[in-house]
Amino acid sequence: MFSGIILARGYALKYFWSQSDKIGTFFHYGRWNPLGRYFGLVVREGGKTEQWQTEKQNIWEDYKKAYDKEPPGPACGIALLTDGDQTHTEPEADYGEIFASKK
Repeated sequence: MFSGIILARGYALKYFWSQSDKIGTFFHYGRWNPLGRYFGLVVREGGKTEQWQTEKQNIWEDYKKAYDKEPPGPACGIALLTDGDQTHTEPEADYGEIFASKK
């Protein structure tokens, strides 16, 4: 999440695992919701896995691709969610170490 100046709303990037969309697919949620504006990016495709997966993203570069501008400042939050809202399934996930750095 990158902070914005409009009514303290933010600009977010959502990273998805998808069973149907290809890696690299961007989803544009152009209208503002109560928390801000966001884009989604598919980073992995396929179903259930029985082993740990590691994800590594350059959120600064992904932000520039999604919003076509530099981020307004440093990232100010990370959220991890597991849901089956769009697929109407019961999801299952485990999370391990989370690490963030400037590079």
